[in-house]
Amino acid sequence: MSLVDFFIDYRSGTEPMFSDPDRSRERIFQDSVELHVAERSYSLPQATLVWIYSDITARNNGKASQALRWLTDLADKHGVDLDLTVEPKGGLNRVELRRWYRRYGFTFDRRFNGFRLNKKEAVS
Repeated sequence: MSLVDFFIDYRSGTEPMFSDPDRSRERIFQDSVELHVAERSYSLPQATLVWIYSDITARNNGKASQALRWLTDLADKHGVDLDLTVEPKGGLNRVELRRWYRRYGFTFDRRFNGFRLNKKEAVS
């Protein structure tokens, strides 16, 4: 269980969006889906999905779903707790986004006021 190994795999499975090293966590998955994952270390290895975005021309082809599935599998592989807050960035509204994240195993956590990955509740 290693946050370092999680981010090594995250970088190897994506392409950088920017050449600026300060923005190294902003990546592109399979030439179409933008991801930004940030480190959050408290007592356990934790990461936050800051955003996931696909351009309107690339929607409804399953790429964002594939990217989220890849990311949740990566977190599971490395024992990393993954969380997020639901902030629409165009496209789906807040309710639709919550429904979409729940399909991939995220559940609402009132203590955090956001969603946390809970693989036991993922729907195939």
